[in-house]
Amino acid sequence: MRSSSLIIAAIVLSSCLEFVRAADEKPNEIEGMWMIAELTIDGTVTNLNDLQLAPNVVITADKFQIGGRTVARYTLAPDGTPKLLDLRIGEDPNADISEGIYKLADDTLTMCLRPAGGVKDRPTDFASTPGSGLVLSVLKRMK
Repeated sequence: MRSSSLIIAAIVLSSCLEFVRAADEKPNEIEGMWMIAELTIDGTVTNLNDLQLAPNVVITADKFQIGGRTVARYTLAPDGTPKLLDLRIGEDPNADISEGIYKLADDTLTMCLRPAGGVKDRPTDFASTPGSGLVLSVLKRMK
């Protein structure tokens, strides 16, 4: 009986500490619910109706989720110009990093990424031209 009470107390305390930690942390600027508005891969505009994934993206403090599944983990470096974004596709912490840049203007998030593969050549512009190998995506914040 006593061990059950200790477990419950630990859970409650843990929840309270998590709430206090969460209250102190400010969400980063890209967290929220987004809808894919445009996607250009290697200079080719993708017909979003042909995509076989949900157009809604949830961005948490460190993950991109589509359909409730984590599709990538990310880190931001928001202090430079342009702002930097690194993605690791999937759940594997050792997956290759896709290096990119991002900008946020009102409720529009624009990202330009170089797909993973070990190339350390981060995009410098928000463009995906034929032969560039870059992925340009534009997301709109859902309200």
